[in-house]
Amino acid sequence: MKKILPLLIATLYCFSSHADHTAGVDFTYTWISGNTYEFHLDFYRGCNGANGTGGCNLGFNSGCTAVNSASCLGGSGAVVYFSYTSPSCGYCHTDSFPAASLVKTLTTPICPSMQTVCTGGTMAGTEKWSYTKTVTLPYQCADWTFIYGVFARSASLTTVNNPGGTGFCVRATLDNLNVPGNSSPVFSSPNMTYLCAGQPFCYNQGTIEPDGDSLVYALANPRSGVFAGNFITYNAGYAFNDPFGPGSPITFNTATGALCATPSSQLVTVTDVRVSEYRNGMLIGSVERDMEFIVTACTNAMPEVSGINGAAYASNNTDSVCEGSALCFNLNGSDANAGDTLTMTYSSVIPGASFNISNNGTLNPAGQFCWTPAAGDASSVPYIFTVTIHDAACPYEGVQSFPFYIYVSNCGTAIPAAAFTSDTSICPGTCIDFTNLSVNATAYLWNFTGANPSTSTDANPLNVCYTNPGTYEVQLIAMNAAGNDTLTVPNYINVLPYPPPQGIMQSGDTLFANPGATSYQWYFNGNLISGATDYFYIAPSSGDYNVVATDVNGCEVEAVIFNVLASAQSLVMGQWSLYPNPVSDKLIIQIPIPARLSHSGGAIGTQVTSGTALDISIYNMLGELAMAVSLPTAYCLLPTFSIDVSNLLPGIYYLEVSADNKIFRSQFTKD
Repeated sequence: MKKILPLLIATLYCFSSHADHTAGVDFTYTWISGNTYEFHLDFYRGCNGANGTGGCNLGFNSGCTAVNSASCLGGSGAVVYFSYTSPSCGYCHTDSFPAASLVKTLTTPICPSMQTVCTGGTMAGTEKWSYTKTVTLPYQCADWTFIYGVFARSASLTTVNNPGGTGFCVRATLDNLNVPGNSSPVFSSPNMTYLCAGQPFCYNQGTIEPDGDSLVYALANPRSGVFAGNFITYNAGYAFNDPFGPGSPITFNTATGALCATPSSQLVTVTDVRVSEYRNGMLIGSVERDMEFIVTACTNAMPEVSGINGAAYASNNTDSVCEGSALCFNLNGSDANAGDTLTMTYSSVIPGASFNISNNGTLNPAGQFCWTPAAGDASSVPYIFTVTIHDAACPYEGVQSFPFYIYVSNCGTAIPAAAFTSDTSICPGTCIDFTNLSVNATAYLWNFTGANPSTSTDANPLNVCYTNPGTYEVQLIAMNAAGNDTLTVPNYINVLPYPPPQGIMQSGDTLFANPGATSYQWYFNGNLISGATDYFYIAPSSGDYNVVATDVNGCEVEAVIFNVLASAQSLVMGQWSLYPNPVSDKLIIQIPIPARLSHSGGAIGTQVTSGTALDISIYNMLGELAMAVSLPTAYCLLPTFSIDVSNLLPGIYYLEVSADNKIFRSQFTKD
């Protein structure tokens, strides 16, 4: 019997003056035979960073827990370590990629007349260092985990806190006990991507799944180590699912991995894409890629590839065909910049398919895809090929990749194949829609753990609501007369934590929300108040007020206060006055004669009744009470009186004088 050991817990602490500045990593594996696999490490680096990849040499104790990370070497020819472990089999080991396997590839999309620092020039440049290693695993285990880590990340990241002092880790998993002979998905699109601020883009992973398994994509927080909670810290306003920050929301397709956005500003950011591999509804492996995006100011329009037969790509990138039937269609290249010559390339592992390109290197290249699927090619998983197009802009070329999806059926009474997509990371109380991607099905049964409704027989269920934070499984059973297919995805829906509760406190005419939220928006009688985005608001009018506070996850919580009475008036306009202003120590308040008389005439609201006590409150610019004074009734009969403000810090303050159910307000500056 195999001994059950605790799950591996290791962290990659690698503090070395030779540490590398990592821009991106893909870590995948290919089955060779038996328990033998070839591991692939693609390491992306800026050529003006440290020279090499390095890696962490993890040591383990008898419980498969990491106990040291003795080496984190860098430089050309350095030892590049990785580790693999299986707690259920009681095995853990540190291995290394042979230096002789290193292949370097320039990846900067630069025009031929320019040179990057990678080749002795001055333009910023990047390159990919690729390593391979053949490993024979000693056991068949359901929980293999493969780990690569290095210190540190690219110091050029602008959306991450202390990137040059933050570790880097990626993992892959494998179940070769229940599903022997499986290869992981691989990525054909380059990891590092150059984008233009203000221009829309869609990044496609170019994933190739050699075994025809179902893939589910998810965005995740990039790792800084392998302990639970070892993740990078983003700067305020950025997150793994919002890597381009405020004003640049993204869309992410969990079925294809396509990530689309329009970055609004120049930055260098990062996110993590995790790809889970399912066979017959069972999770059998996963890989992840840690990705860097570089957004620069540029005027070059990105080149485009049309959809099928010249239609729009967004709605015409998928086709279907029967086994034994021929499928052909055309794709056209274009560019909004007049005079840009275009180059089209094709990437695919579809057996027997062809892609013929004409007019390459001109303003209008075109490609024709043709394929006749053979018997046995029918699959619920689409066959994918990718077309990449380059323009000739300088100094950096515009480059985009466009995947196309081909579904093959035997066109008889085929057993259905279940597939779906939806939003996966949501706030409590959010209702979402599910999109059914199943093929050959005539009926459906959905099971939504933790949701309302908990089941549905609709093809595309709408308004499925999740109230409580946590992770939840989604199951789809696709059916027809020939049978059914069940797809169960555990932890598919991540309902984020509740935002901190909100409330509104009134002090005079100032309304205070609970501080600590990322942003605030105030409303008056249900209408948005333009510019009212602080955690406090001075109410100029009586009525109902509410505030919507947004937390770091983008989740909102609202608080309401009814029947606010706002009667504050300014102390200026010849009625009340303050001096000196600015003030160092003694602040003198002058009360006009009408205010010192009983309420018998004059402008309504400017007098106070004789003998009324005066309550004085002073607030700082954050709305915090800095000082409070209560003066006896006799002061109401004096023409002037003073208060000592010498203990206040320099700055701008608001003064409120409350008397006889009225509030008078002014502003002064403390030297």
